[in-house]
Amino acid sequence: MSADLYILKVYEKGRCPPFDGTLDSVRKGYFRDPYNDASLFSFIRSNTNYTDLSWWRLRDKKWFNRRKNMTLEGVKEFLSLIKDAREQIYSLNEFQLLCGIYSERGCIDEGIVSLNCFDTLEYKEWLECLIAFLELAIKKKSTIRWSV
Repeated sequence: MSADLYILKVYEKGRCPPFDGTLDSVRKGYFRDPYNDASLFSFIRSNTNYTDLSWWRLRDKKWFNRRKNMTLEGVKEFLSLIKDAREQIYSLNEFQLLCGIYSERGCIDEGIVSLNCFDTLEYKEWLECLIAFLELAIKKKSTIRWSV
């Protein structure tokens, strides 16, 4: 399960490959983030003051039209939030990831995992992909299909 985002003016042309976590996928109008502890949002929550950031909570914001697509104004506000998170992340020297242990009853234990340089670099690159994705939507003046 994941959050799948599509830039409508690009995606509707049928040029979106499966998301491979690179700028190539982003340039073709597609971005994906899983709903698990290894997600980009989990990294952001673990290293910024956006501790309640989730794809579902963003849907509660007034950034969407009646078709449940993120409006251009919503994209701009989301980009501002993500750039602020990036600024907080780039001010740190050490990074962590809050992880949970789950059972059928939900989260039963949580812990903090320190990230090595390689993992941190991957998360930073993923963050830059999300920023590039949002900037492309603004450049194309496009809404974003929000499959969350």
